Amino acid sequence: MSIVNKYHIKDNITKDNIVAELKEKHLPICEAGTYISKDAKFHTFKTLVGSIEVEVAFPENLSVWDSFDHVLVMDDDFGQPYDPFYEADENEERRFPFVLNVIGQYNEFMNSLSFLERIKE
Repeated sequence: MSIVNKYHIKDNITKDNIVAELKEKHLPICEAGTYISKDAKFHTFKTLVGSIEVEVAFPENLSVWDSFDHVLVMDDDFGQPYDPFYEADENEERRFPFVLNVIGQYNEFMNSLSFLERIKE
């Protein structure tokens, strides 16, 4: 899949549910994360491809969480957002294989988090 999926947190999910799953999956749980979102209380991250990683922040009020404001795909080599990821669209002919791989890994990771639900457009 080459299109970046959008997500929201499922109803009735608590911080404890999220923390338990992150621990079960051996993902780091870090304090703050305001560089991802100004309301972040904690966050996690995972390497997607090479130096590109996804960073997911969680606010105190989980009902306001969305994958636009609380997720950052970062190029660690340059210390900035990975712009090609954010420019993804349905026009696959313009996408490079590396970008398609990043998008696929992102979607796979986000789909693996049981507290998230993909938004069908």
